[in-house]
Amino acid sequence: MKLIKFLAVLPAMAALVFSLNASADEMHHGDSKAISQMAEIMMRLHHYPDAKGEKVLREIINDGSTSATDRALAQAMLDVHHHVNPKDKAPLNKIINDPSASEHEKQMADIILNLNHKPTSADKEKLHDMM
Repeated sequence: MKLIKFLAVLPAMAALVFSLNASADEMHHGDSKAISQMAEIMMRLHHYPDAKGEKVLREIINDGSTSATDRALAQAMLDVHHHVNPKDKAPLNKIINDPSASEHEKQMADIILNLNHKPTSADKEKLHDMM
């Protein structure tokens, strides 16, 4: 009898565990699909985004559902040419100091601000966690 009750609730328990795991996985991988996409682009960045990266960054910027923070990060990445574009420094610093920005958004802003031709090994570890 107890086995039958257990088997009856097993699917519900499995669904709950799956749901909790998916939520934790989403939090671990960043706040949005855009952060994950930008992390992938930054991982292969050398001096400036490649053509594929530029296309994705433009899509992020033009997507009406993209947050203002993600849009600013994507624009700053699009403007990178060996280093951050001076016009993007203020918006990136604003993200870093914004208490409502996620840790991944702040890390991405910091990586872009301090970029010197390509991400450092330490930056790549952070980027890997965002993907």
